[in-house]
Amino acid sequence: MMLNLSCLYMIYYIYQWIVERDLRFDKELRKYRKKVYRHLDEKR
Repeated sequence: MMLNLSCLYMIYYIYQWIVERDLRFDKELRKYRKKVYRHLDEKR
């Protein structure tokens, strides 16, 4: 039982970390995209 609990905890922790990282990555990507679009707009 104890082993199962710690396994679940590890899985949960890793899952949270991945989600958090993905969200951060998404934000950075949006920021970058905005910059690129702005740059393209200026060129037109």
